[in-house]
Amino acid sequence: MGEIEHANIDLWANTDMSRFDQDIHIISLENVFQRFHSNQRTGLSTNFVHDARQHYGMNRITPPQSPNYFWLLFKQLFMGFNCILWPGGILAIVAYQPLGGSNPSITNLSLGIVLFSVIACNAFLNVYQKLKSIKIVASFAKLSPKDATVRRDGIEQHIPVNDLVPGDIIIIRMGDITPADCRFLTCEGLKINSAQLTGERKPYKVTTECNNQTLMEATNLGFYSSSIEEGIGEAIVIATGDNTVLGKMSRTTQENSNNQITNLNREVNRFVLFVIVADILSIIVLWITWLSWLQFNHPTFITLIGNILNSIGMIVSFLPVGLPSAITLGKKYLNIQKKEYLN
Repeated sequence: MGEIEHANIDLWANTDMSRFDQDIHIISLENVFQRFHSNQRTGLSTNFVHDARQHYGMNRITPPQSPNYFWLLFKQLFMGFNCILWPGGILAIVAYQPLGGSNPSITNLSLGIVLFSVIACNAFLNVYQKLKSIKIVASFAKLSPKDATVRRDGIEQHIPVNDLVPGDIIIIRMGDITPADCRFLTCEGLKINSAQLTGERKPYKVTTECNNQTLMEATNLGFYSSSIEEGIGEAIVIATGDNTVLGKMSRTTQENSNNQITNLNREVNRFVLFVIVADILSIIVLWITWLSWLQFNHPTFITLIGNILNSIGMIVSFLPVGLPSAITLGKKYLNIQKKEYLN
């Protein structure tokens, strides 16, 4: 490869960008080398690596931002169904005192404490789920090896994994960890385990030809963090850092942790809004009925405190307050069962 002046590179000249990250396992090796300005014999030139690194960035996954735990807990205390449980708990306390007079019912106080406990329980479980997602993202960084063997300027050399760029020719051997997403050029009895990404514990045999149109099932690709269980081979790096499959998973997890709105979020929010509106309308009808009719025509039928308790009952009966807790605990139980099964 000839010398290339810095900062003057069009890395994707004459490239169909509409399928850039979808057809890399399908196109011929000649097109792969052309796309990344590389070749198998000499690899990339040192000058080109400098420009490519400026374009692609370092080969590392962006770590998640450390959350503000108090703000995270505060948000969870007032999100979803908790926002309507608060009025219920406050009404229960008000029914105990001052409306309870000189002989308040301890049941009202107990009801308020129970509602506030439910709010706290749901909030802490939701925070636990958020922190667990952040912990998973942070663990991705530990899956990366420290260095890699590459061929640059026709010379094999060991470099830090962070310095890899797309187009680098890497040599991988048994016991190595794949330092980036790559397409294999040669393989001698090469077997790879991608359990960290796919959950499939059985290693697959590497090929140099495409045998599946689905990118994640193609055996001519290796993915960042996969372990080499047998053999030796050469590959060309096709994606680094946040552009790898693992990096995209990390970014998706971070977006979900940062309340990125997904279709599932929209459906859940729509359901929560529907339940809350129906609950509020029912309580309004209850109070209108009591104020305009029962209070005057049947004054002994139900008291003010009794109507407050009816409102609290209506709040609780409308809301599936145990659903978040049940889902969280259910997922935890299933994960434990899965680990026991795999072991």
